[in-house]
This record gives sequence, C-alpha cells and structure tokens, in this order.
Amino acid sequence: MLAVPVLAGSAAYAVAESFRWPIGLGLRLMEARGFYGIVIAATTIGVALNFTEIDPVKALIWSAVINGVISVPIMAVMMLMAARPEIMGRFTVRRRLKNLGWLATGVMALAVVAMLLAILPRGGDFRQPARRKRNLGLSFDRHKQIVYIFVCDPLLASSETERFLCNR
Repeated sequence: MLAVPVLAGSAAYAVAESFRWPIGLGLRLMEARGFYGIVIAATTIGVALNFTEIDPVKALIWSAVINGVISVPIMAVMMLMAARPEIMGRFTVRRRLKNLGWLATGVMALAVVAMLLAILPRGGDFRQPARRKRNLGLSFDRHKQIVYIFVCDPLLASSETERFLCNR
C-alpha cells in the first residue's frame, strides 16, 4: 500500500512524457488531465489488487523478474544510441564507458540466461515442472546454501515466503 503513490506517480510521468503531455504535480488538474488520469488509474488499480487473490510477494518477485529480462534489450539499445554522434552529438560515450556498458549488458544477459536455465524443466519436457530439492541446507552449491539460510530457514523467514521460494 505504501508503494502505490510512488508507482502511480512514476507511471504517470513515464507515460505522459512519452506522449508529450503536460506533466507535473505542480500543475492543476485541468492543465494536465492525462497525467492526473494516469495517477488516478494506477492508484485505483493498485488499491483494487488488494481485493484480489493475487499474492503481493509473488507479484513483486515476478515484476522484478520481468524488469530484469526486459532490461537486457533496453541496455543494448541504449549502448547503441550512446555511441552514435548523430543522436548524442558531442556527448557520445567514450571507449572506456562503452566497454563498461557492454560488460554490464553482457552480465545482465548472462544472469537472464542463468535464471531461465534454473527455472525451465530439465530434459526438454515442458509439460512437467522442474523438480526442486526440499532441503537445500546441506547442498554444496553456494547459492543454494545462501537461499536456504536466508529464505528457507523457518526461524528467519515467513511461512508464505518459505512456501513460495522453497516449494514446501
């Protein structure tokens, strides 16, 4: 509930800027009707989600996953645009920053591939969900140990989070 105004405002700014509508909370309602319409719509949708069966923790996790996946092509397009003088003028990105940007894009792409490999079923059979271990605490995989210690330990995590991430 705390995030609804922030998300509504950021969505309103993003959409209104893309349509080149008048924006800003300093404007009156009649001066920025589209902007305030988006704020009202986003707030209404956010409040309405509280009355559905949608789990807010799962919604946050899936929104983070979607943001991570779509960030790779966005970063690639930004890197291509930053290197073009006809777009950036005298502010084109220098070699060092270009290399760092492409490195970050590559790391993000590898993270997305690793995530997809981790959640997709093994053996190419897409009808059966991937099997998960019930107890990750004694695993020698470092990331699985960290997940178990900080998420799956019943003393440290809520049962809702535990059920979702640890499949219990």
